[in-house]
Formats: sequence, C-alpha cells, structure tokens
Amino acid sequence: MSELLQWTAAIVVRAAFALSQWGVWPVTSYRYLVMNLIGGAGLSAAAAISHQWGFVLLEGVWALVGRLGHHGAPARPNAPHALRLAVATARRDGRARQAVSSRAISSNTAT
Repeated sequence: MSELLQWTAAIVVRAAFALSQWGVWPVTSYRYLVMNLIGGAGLSAAAAISHQWGFVLLEGVWALVGRLGHHGAPARPNAPHALRLAVATARRDGRARQAVSSRAISSNTAT
C-alpha cells in the first residue's frame, strides 16, 4: 500500500513539475498548486506509514506550501488588477471604435 501511494504521489508531483517546465502551467496556477498539494500530502502519508519522519516533514511542508500557495494564488499572477482592468477597457474601447469606423465606412460606400 505504501509503495503504491509513493509511486502515485511522486508521479503527481513530477507531472505538475513537467507541465510547468514545458510552459503549460505557470507555477502559480491553481492546477499546479493543487497537484503539489495532493502529491506532497500523499508522499507525506506514505512516509508516515513507513516511519520515515524526515520525509514526513519534507513532504508535509511541500504539501503545506502547495496549500498556502493555492489559497493565495492570483488569477493572473503577471498582471495586477488595475493593469488587467486597463487592458480590458482598452480592448473594449478599441473594438467599439473599430465597429463605429467600419459602420461609417460601409454607410459611406453604400450611398
């Protein structure tokens, strides 16, 4: 049982790491942090079953960091809220201007 748990949890942690290295998931993403939480907790439990207290501490802290990071993970870590709002407003305004100008062009060519 302990060995199956070790293998499964290790694969979960390594999969999250690989996906972050390949640029699929940022290290601050919800999925990455949850997978580290699950993997770290599984490895910590497996170490506790085997009475390997050093690894219980190591993997327990790993899971705790995943949990704390998951709790405070920003939706988009590279853009503060004000910047995201400004970009969204600029995109919306740009689309509105584009729509108005394309209507003006089509109404001028129709006459």
